[in-house]
Amino acid sequence: KHQTIDGAFGMTMDMFGPVSLRRNDLYLFSLSNINTRLSRLQQGAENQLIIYGDSIYPWMSHVKSSWKIIDDEWKRIQNVKYSKVRIAIEWNYMATSSLYAYVKKINKLKLLGVGAVAKVYTVATFLRNCHVALYGSETSIYFNVHIPQDMLERYVNQR
Repeated sequence: KHQTIDGAFGMTMDMFGPVSLRRNDLYLFSLSNINTRLSRLQQGAENQLIIYGDSIYPWMSHVKSSWKIIDDEWKRIQNVKYSKVRIAIEWNYMATSSLYAYVKKINKLKLLGVGAVAKVYTVATFLRNCHVALYGSETSIYFNVHIPQDMLERYVNQR
């Protein structure tokens, strides 16, 4: 199991893991220390970016999730908007498994051992990001984001 942060282009921007599938998302979230990492990355920046996480995630300075208690119209509207973003995130997992069907074969991946499984999924995600940089994605269409022509070069040169 991995925790990923995906951007509006449809590319995975951060990946943490693996951890056992027996562990829940909150455990993975806690281990990733993503709120602190995002805070440090943006230290001194005037506009701070935040991420939207699973509903189980706590509200923190750089991580938000859906409202648990909806006591006004604004919170209801926010939850509707958040759920649309959450759906888009799932498309990226689907795209990885569609492009690289091997990652769907959990039983075969278990035989490889944890280290090899992590490498297979990490490489598949890297290659999906390259595919998105060249051809776009359902996510970039959904968010109406134009992918620059040199996105692949930018992405690969950041590695």
